Amino acid sequence: MIKERVNYYVVKQNKGILWAFFHDFIDGICCMTYTYDSWSKKQIIFKEGTKNFSVYLDNKDMIYLFCQDTSGNILLYQHSPDKWVSQILLYSKTGFLDSLHFDAIIQGDNLSLFYNLKDPNNPSRHALVQQVSIKNAQWNAPSLIDYIKPLENRPFSVYKDSVDNIFLFYQKGQNNCQLGYKKQPIETGSWSEFYSFAISSISYTDNSILLNNNTIHSLYIKQEKHYSTLFYRPQHGLEWKEPQRLFEKPNISSCSLFMMDNHLWAAWVWDGKLYSSYSTDFGNSFSSPSIHLSDSQEIPIKTHYQSNFHNEKKHLCANEIYIYSQDQIKFLIIPDIFPALRGNSMQFEETFVPVTEKVDTYLNEIKFHLSQVYEEVYLCKKQLREKDSQIAQLKYTLKVKNQDFSQTTYEFRKSEEGQKNELLALKERTKSLEKKLKERDDDIKVLEEKIVAQKKGINILKQELELRKAPLIITTDENNETKRNKTSLLKRLFNFEEEHTN
Repeated sequence: MIKERVNYYVVKQNKGILWAFFHDFIDGICCMTYTYDSWSKKQIIFKEGTKNFSVYLDNKDMIYLFCQDTSGNILLYQHSPDKWVSQILLYSKTGFLDSLHFDAIIQGDNLSLFYNLKDPNNPSRHALVQQVSIKNAQWNAPSLIDYIKPLENRPFSVYKDSVDNIFLFYQKGQNNCQLGYKKQPIETGSWSEFYSFAISSISYTDNSILLNNNTIHSLYIKQEKHYSTLFYRPQHGLEWKEPQRLFEKPNISSCSLFMMDNHLWAAWVWDGKLYSSYSTDFGNSFSSPSIHLSDSQEIPIKTHYQSNFHNEKKHLCANEIYIYSQDQIKFLIIPDIFPALRGNSMQFEETFVPVTEKVDTYLNEIKFHLSQVYEEVYLCKKQLREKDSQIAQLKYTLKVKNQDFSQTTYEFRKSEEGQKNELLALKERTKSLEKKLKERDDDIKVLEEKIVAQKKGINILKQELELRKAPLIITTDENNETKRNKTSLLKRLFNFEEEHTN
């Protein structure tokens, strides 16, 4: 990385011409262009400009550069065919340099400029301001949108959906830190309330937003005490889905989202290395993180990116990309996915060289066929990623099924063991009941024998009673005989009882 160069913006015009803008420590705000096979030498745009600037490319290929001078004034530079033309948009009342970030976008016939100003009463709070140029002519007075707590890498960002509604994303600091956005519909021109999609007690490190097919894709780094976590969270319609944790390590420094055809890519930098993960199902699931190896000792940096180049717009949707900021700027990740998008792509008719220069005209045909080969390679890689994603999903499904089968087997064995224990308990209980039943039968037999003996005794008593009913002739001898009979009767009863008892 060239240490004295910071704050990169890269734009590609309709004819394939690339512009790279950056702040040079010595020469201020500069740019380079890429036409055929190499980057040009740097061109100084505004030597007195600070590193606080932004670049916007409209759909007519007009380049707008918003910046701040050393006195704090806000200026606009526009590129004409052979030079840069400037005008002052806002004079600084204090004459001091504020730490500003600029962003701009066109809505209908109006150009909106957004920037933040420090709150003199609260240095950690900034005022987010909008200034509008009506039909690219007269600039209106600045208007306050909200108070923000600037993010570390980019204080705020502004985007536009397919029907020209403006979305302004930023971090709001109150009792906690909230990531969210406000919306400005083109019909009303007024700002909505603040919609939050992430809340933390500590300020977020970075975020990246992508608007595509009425879906908001958000990627953000949540900082904790000893580590940081990369989250992806989409909004479909009015519903925010649950956030997905993609990566977790100490001090993740930056992140970026882009979409190649219908594949969503998340990229981030950790420990000076570039990582990425992709989704082939519109963000429902992501591949495992992979590191992008390089011989370069540079740390990848994130640059803002816009393109009007037709061949790219068919495939690529990106607001930010990663580069190596060498003299010859090198794009990262995207050329590995789609080799035709290397930064030097141009419309086919523009690559023809006049015959008068006696250059081999077959070179253009070779380039054309090479582009076709690149396209086929890209399609093969795309299909391979989809197959890899399907295989990973099938492996996960198989793993879940195996876990379910193991759980079912365990529960079945546990149930079977429980039933065996219950059966053994029932057998033991049956044996105990059978034993008790036998004892009861023995008791019943004894009782039956006693009943039989009692019945015999009752019959004897009945016989004796019958005898007693006969007329009695009282004589001394008879009385003695009667006594003997009574005695014998008692003996007989007791003897009978003893016999049957024994």
